[in-house]
Amino acid sequence: MVAHPDSPAVIPDVALTARVLEGKQVSVQAYGDVAKLDQYEVSGARAGRPPIPCRNPLLTLKTLPGVWSVNDQSGKFQVRGGSYDDNLIVINGVEIEQPHLVRKGVMENPSLINPYLVDAIKLRTGAYPVTYGDRLASVLDVTYRKNDSQQWSGQVNVSMVEAGVALFSPESETFNFSTSVRRIDYGHIYKSQHRQGEYNPDFYDWQSLFSWNLSDRHKFSGYAALARSRYRSEPSSVKAVPGFPEAPQYSIHESGQERFDHNTGVLGIQWNADWTKSWSTLVKSSIVVQNEREDTQLYTQIIPLDDEELPDSALTLDGRRESYDNAFTHRQVHVHMRTRFQTPLQQLIFGVEGQWLNQDLDADEAVSGNYQLPGDAVGPVQQDILWNTSGTACFLQYQRDLSALFKINAGARLFRYAFNKETVFMPRLGCRYRVTDHTETAFHIGRYAQPPLYREIQHVPLQDRPALKAQKAWQSTLSLRQTLPNRHYVQMEVYYKTMSDLISYDTYDVRTLYSGQNDAKGYAYGLDAMLFGEFVPDCINWISYGYLIAKEDLIYDSEGWVNRPSAQTHTLSFNLQDKMERFPGSRMHLRILLGSGSYYTIYYSKDDEILTSARNAGRLPLYQRFDLGLTQRFTWKGFKFTFKEEVLNMFDHTNVLSASWFENTLVKTYLSGINYNVGVRVEF
Repeated sequence: MVAHPDSPAVIPDVALTARVLEGKQVSVQAYGDVAKLDQYEVSGARAGRPPIPCRNPLLTLKTLPGVWSVNDQSGKFQVRGGSYDDNLIVINGVEIEQPHLVRKGVMENPSLINPYLVDAIKLRTGAYPVTYGDRLASVLDVTYRKNDSQQWSGQVNVSMVEAGVALFSPESETFNFSTSVRRIDYGHIYKSQHRQGEYNPDFYDWQSLFSWNLSDRHKFSGYAALARSRYRSEPSSVKAVPGFPEAPQYSIHESGQERFDHNTGVLGIQWNADWTKSWSTLVKSSIVVQNEREDTQLYTQIIPLDDEELPDSALTLDGRRESYDNAFTHRQVHVHMRTRFQTPLQQLIFGVEGQWLNQDLDADEAVSGNYQLPGDAVGPVQQDILWNTSGTACFLQYQRDLSALFKINAGARLFRYAFNKETVFMPRLGCRYRVTDHTETAFHIGRYAQPPLYREIQHVPLQDRPALKAQKAWQSTLSLRQTLPNRHYVQMEVYYKTMSDLISYDTYDVRTLYSGQNDAKGYAYGLDAMLFGEFVPDCINWISYGYLIAKEDLIYDSEGWVNRPSAQTHTLSFNLQDKMERFPGSRMHLRILLGSGSYYTIYYSKDDEILTSARNAGRLPLYQRFDLGLTQRFTWKGFKFTFKEEVLNMFDHTNVLSASWFENTLVKTYLSGINYNVGVRVEF
């Protein structure tokens, strides 16, 4: 209806009645330890999406810039030219150690990080706050989640290699609880490797997290975990593979058995107190106990194929005998206290921490024969070593917003270890500037240090250990983040690191073999870049590239600057997703890893001796890995079902893990070939 022009105006009289809607209390805190520009963050959901047989979040990390590993299923990774031991792993505030006695990648147990419980994984590859412990390369901070539903929820996972369940209590302002159990068996994956035999790996774990709000100002939380790993194998042979053109083709025959047991117990508690709006404290403590046992009796023969027809009696003329009966116990107690004063424009954090270590090694090992490898015991070795030490540290960090666009962060950390009576001061400075709404830059410079741990002092006589100093590094990082249209962004970092008091090391398989001396200095520089975003709507993708030059110079040799063992010059990785519009619940997942080979020292085993080439003169071939996964998701009667089908190493590329020479024969350790996995996840 259209009003007549001469009609009087009608003004509606509307009255609104006020009504109060009661909602639950919401607490918002923004501490801002580190800007997101200085870290890579992967949510728990993303960490489990790539096509990997076991949802190990550490395998997802290998697609991030600056991170690399030449092992397919191992959780060990290197960052910017450092060794795996240069990385700190923290789960819900508890520092976690990986197995110490592991000699081969297949013996390594799955990561303790439970993907069913993960809320977020934050990796800091360059600048990290003084509130963390002391490592040279990176900090991996993992936090578990609580339920965001008013009802009980959980998930059940079953596949060819794992089975597990997770349960979350209803969201509550007072008490929240989550728990999970898993069982993992990698035996199906091992069948595709060149090393044949009977394999029985087995891993179980239970993990729980709870939080209890005592009042509006006080919160108490705890984390507990028990894990048991068992590895049993009876190897028989290695598939025939070609060596170098000048070396004959050979086969390897093995007999005996390998047994490895690894048990872990973790208990961590923490108390958060908000005394006022601007003053809060955090107190946390943890206990970690690890027991390892290694029992191996193995006989190995390397036979050129031309001699395959020799009688069995002749085949016993040459060979390698290994005998390991080792037990290792690691006990660690950690206490951390800090207080925070915060206003809208500035923040001050001060804290102290203490750590006590008890390590007991009972070793009985021997290697004989005319084929030796790096790290072999020279003749029978028996050790019974009990080592106790402690360390204390204090730290101060100050952050201020000088304007809405410019922020600075300055801090210092001071630690002292009792066993070598060394005190190290580590100042750090950072600034962040928002150039535009879409462009942000940051610059950090600081000193980092890492006291000698078990692997560094393993072969050092007890009386010589106090002379071993902490490894140290100065690192500067320049970062840039550019936000692009359609929820994409590019992040780049250029860095330079100079290192002193290094304890040189070699690698073989997953073993890191340290010299036990502060015998080297080094430097590293490079570029890390990442393109992240939804290339396809509702599908998260990222592409990472890393360029790295890492060199070291041993003080006691005349070889000058040489490549560090973990220096991959170029690395390129893809974590891609796609979907079919006609089937909204379907996804295709593609993980691609490419990397120029790492360096190693060539060991020649001849006449019961180990001869070496120039340091790190050898280089492994190009690493290539293509994994493809398909998932289908649908809902039925309130349950969410996700089916997955995976083709691992889909082009069956044979990657080399390590290499050494026996007489005139090149002996290589190969990784697994093509493999398959199917599974289902049910969420409720």
